[in-house]
Amino acid sequence: MRRSGRIIAIVTGLGLSVTLVACNPRATSPARIVEAVAHDSEPAPTVTSTTKVRRPRVTTSTTSTTSTTAPTTTVTSTTTTPSTPETTSTTSAPTTTTTTTAPAPSGLLWRSGYDGLTSVTQVWQYEQEAAADRIQLVDGAHGRVMRVQLPPGDVVSGGNRAEVYARHASPRDTPGELWPDPVGSTRWYGFDVFVPADFVTDSTGLVWFSFTQWKGRDGGQPAIALEIKRERLEMAGASARNDLGPIKRGQWERIVIGVHIDPTTSGWVEVYRDGVQALPRTYRPTTTYVNGLPDPIYLKQGIYRSSQWTVTHSMEFGPVSIGLSKDDVL
Repeated sequence: MRRSGRIIAIVTGLGLSVTLVACNPRATSPARIVEAVAHDSEPAPTVTSTTKVRRPRVTTSTTSTTSTTAPTTTVTSTTTTPSTPETTSTTSAPTTTTTTTAPAPSGLLWRSGYDGLTSVTQVWQYEQEAAADRIQLVDGAHGRVMRVQLPPGDVVSGGNRAEVYARHASPRDTPGELWPDPVGSTRWYGFDVFVPADFVTDSTGLVWFSFTQWKGRDGGQPAIALEIKRERLEMAGASARNDLGPIKRGQWERIVIGVHIDPTTSGWVEVYRDGVQALPRTYRPTTTYVNGLPDPIYLKQGIYRSSQWTVTHSMEFGPVSIGLSKDDVL
């Protein structure tokens, strides 16, 4: 008996009997299951593959013929070919999680429109001026606006001023958290301003000139205020001073300012001039502490300047808008 490969041949007498024995194929390895973990720790889709392999059948028939001459062997082999493996794949749809940030609050809170009015006190709560003609509503190419004209010597409440103000709680001793623009709130202010071509500036920068203030109820110098110094526009005040670029003479200009009201460096200001950012968001106190408490603020606009000025100044102001977002006051 001889083994050759996978066939075993047995010879008996004069006849030859051949038997073919096919080896069984190796068992197919189990289907693999692959699990993936996504980068953001969300469950990845699960893919399961199952493969079924049919075991082939091999049928061998042998016919033996006996003869006095040389033996003749006829071998007939019938083999069934294995069928193609069947694969079943099940894929779950990936899960997508979308996080949406709530939009910032928006809305117009206040506007000092002047059309059809006869006095600024119809929209602004109070005036500070030495004479009735210092603050007027006039018509011009830019519509109905507020004109402020201040000669030397007009001293009101300890300063050379002609101003209007609003957003002031009444009575005055109302707790700060009940004021219209309390500490911790964010407000956006938008208005147009006109600086005449013959506007006189101080070349030394020592004689101050303010035209918009965020004034504290109890404090002295405001934490933030718009000033003209030499030929420049500045965001000034008690806490810091930021340059906003040169003044624009003889033309109307749109100014938009964002303010987060806070007596610490969590407060911030952001300024745009004619749609161009003049000051990126800058952190600084935007109100002060008085007797250990944040000082509630209100808005003032007009001219407030050093008593050292010996010339008459004038400026014009369009309506002021106050809102919760920049888009509310553009």
